[in-house]
Amino acid sequence: SVTLGENTQVGQMAFYNCASLENIDFTKVQTIGDMAFAGSSLQYCLENNQWQYAYNRVYVNGEVIIVDYMYSSFAPKFASADLSNVQEIGNGAFMNNKQLATVTLNQNATAISAQAFANCSSLSNVTLPQTVAQVGEYAFYATALTSIDLTNVDTVGEGAFARTNLTQITLKDGAALQTGAFRYCFNLTEANGLEKVTEIGAQAFANTALTTADLQNAAVIGDFAFANSQLTEVKFGNLLVEVGENPFLNCEIQSYGKQTEITFNGEVIGYETQENYQISESVQVIDGVLYSTVPNGGLQLASYPMASDKVAYEVQNGTVRISANAFVGAKLATVTLPISLKAIGDKAFYQCENLSMVVFTSYYAPTLEEQYDQTYLTYLNMPLSGKLGEYEGLGISKYYMWNITSNYTNFYFGANFVDYISHIEKGIVMVKPTNGENYETFIMDQYFATVVSGSSAATEATLKVIQLINDLPANITLANEAQVVEARAAYNAIPTLEQQALVSNYAQLTSAEGTIIYLKLREEEGKEPELPPVIDQPEQPNAFVTFLKDNYVGIIIAGVAILALAGYITFDLIKKKKSKGDNVQD
Repeated sequence: SVTLGENTQVGQMAFYNCASLENIDFTKVQTIGDMAFAGSSLQYCLENNQWQYAYNRVYVNGEVIIVDYMYSSFAPKFASADLSNVQEIGNGAFMNNKQLATVTLNQNATAISAQAFANCSSLSNVTLPQTVAQVGEYAFYATALTSIDLTNVDTVGEGAFARTNLTQITLKDGAALQTGAFRYCFNLTEANGLEKVTEIGAQAFANTALTTADLQNAAVIGDFAFANSQLTEVKFGNLLVEVGENPFLNCEIQSYGKQTEITFNGEVIGYETQENYQISESVQVIDGVLYSTVPNGGLQLASYPMASDKVAYEVQNGTVRISANAFVGAKLATVTLPISLKAIGDKAFYQCENLSMVVFTSYYAPTLEEQYDQTYLTYLNMPLSGKLGEYEGLGISKYYMWNITSNYTNFYFGANFVDYISHIEKGIVMVKPTNGENYETFIMDQYFATVVSGSSAATEATLKVIQLINDLPANITLANEAQVVEARAAYNAIPTLEQQALVSNYAQLTSAEGTIIYLKLREEEGKEPELPPVIDQPEQPNAFVTFLKDNYVGIIIAGVAILALAGYITFDLIKKKKSKGDNVQD
């Protein structure tokens, strides 16, 4: 038991790990320092003769999820705290207090400090004063809260309410939700005011029970923002400017198309799904798939709707990257990748169990990205050969792979297509360009059991020409002459007719050249000359065309001979017919 006097200032860690402290009166306290009434000790476990951190694991749909470190609490044991006169509460002030169930806050408080009540697992009821505009990171992490009113809060910090028992929340117009703000709130079914939120951070609603999300006011949707939630429907607004790595990973969404009204005589008679539309200048939906624009002007496939019934899909041309986890769990059997593709994100096609063929059309094989996966900590994906205790390694490396600051926490190995490298259960067919580069690699060989050569791919030089032509403005003026000349020179420098034939927008170049000629003549002569005809793009030579060119003289002679023979036969038939008619008449 502790008695504190008027205007007491409690310093940082003043009562840290005072596990027997049960009674204290806060009504005369003025300030409370960092971790003043906190206390804990991380737990370790012995694995294969090595001490390392122990982790809290939860099982969701049969999957192991690591949510936190395990620790023992040595914090004070008081059950309530009247902080109505406390003007300042430090970071982690009451962290890990397992007995604290009731808190009363100062009605003039403007913020809740970081980790202030984190891991207070009995804390089930808190009313935030109307003056609170910011809730710090992990402020109420892993508490027993079931509802919270945040109608006055501008910023909800990273992990502020993660791992709580929340079932419903109310959000402020224009609020920003930072990384993991409500992550692992498995019972959260209602987010009132979500349509008013402007920023949704990475994993903000990951592993929640939300089924719909109206994001019409959101400008930013972060990496995996709604991953592993129960979403089946999402609505976007035209303010959206940034979309992170697949925000809707493992969500049962059939399409990102939007419902539009069908009207007749001014009345709504039904609805239809619009699969192609521009959400904003930087985000669009193409064939029901969510795309965003990257800084260099190319496209990034952000999210493929996992519940779509399509068995074949062709990624939009102009796409330079596929987001991490973009196609996870999709039903696709065949996917065609564009000539523009540069990179495939980590686990982009992971768990696509039906995937049997991938058609590559880019000259260079796209980079296969990888990133750290927390499941490595469960020892289910160890890269080593042989066994580590009871765990079987994947056979990638004879040695452990780790960084110098932690134990086995930085494995990097692939799972871009269906399975993990060296743990492949299904061989896939690769169709690659006949002239493609960098497709014959160890990693590619692990994924693809069969390799088939397809058509030729456009080289970097050819792609540059296509881009130069695409960069020409729609309305050509004499000021664009240098651009047109540059594009023509680049086209003429392509060494083969085969590659020139792959310049799909060649007609746009010849049209621009014709316009320049027209404008120059009009300027010089002061009259309206006729526009020159558009020059057709040369086609790839083939055996038949070559034969005609090389033997045209013989073909002409043969043709004349055939016509003469046909004339002779016709004349003879007419003569015989006439002779037969004369005999009948006689």
